[in-house]
Amino acid sequence: MARRWAAGVLLEAQSRFRRIQAYSQLPQLINAMATLLDKKEAAA
Repeated sequence: MARRWAAGVLLEAQSRFRRIQAYSQLPQLINAMATLLDKKEAAA
């Protein structure tokens, strides 16, 4: 019963989610952030 309720809630919420614009560029963002963190850790 809990699974059915959870599935219903997720299906209802799905209509309210928005697509992230420029989602195809997320890997580039992750790489850039990792590079910055590596530089900060090396400087510390």
